[in-house]
Amino acid sequence: LSLNPKGTVPVLIDPNSPAEAGSKYGIATDFHSSEGLVVAESTGILTYLALKYSPAWYNIHDPILAARVNNWLAFASNEIHQSLLKASNSFRQVIARFNHLCRFQHNQQYL
Repeated sequence: LSLNPKGTVPVLIDPNSPAEAGSKYGIATDFHSSEGLVVAESTGILTYLALKYSPAWYNIHDPILAARVNNWLAFASNEIHQSLLKASNSFRQVIARFNHLCRFQHNQQYL
């Protein structure tokens, strides 16, 4: 919760981004932890990485290219979200089954 108040994943921490990097937008204190810049949510992370490592690829001044990039980001974001949701549900099922097994075997004697 300290990294993402919504308590969801994914969360990216960039230790190489100085705290003052976001100050011109008034977000430095909101998006920094002691470990570095914190970016949450799939689309935010993908946009951040695209602009940081390949700014020419995310040319927001070209409406056609920007639309194509945003379409790809939305698709990728949905795929990531669905994958994490499935993994989360699977993990909950494993925990529920384990708890059921523990309750069942609580008073059992073992050889």
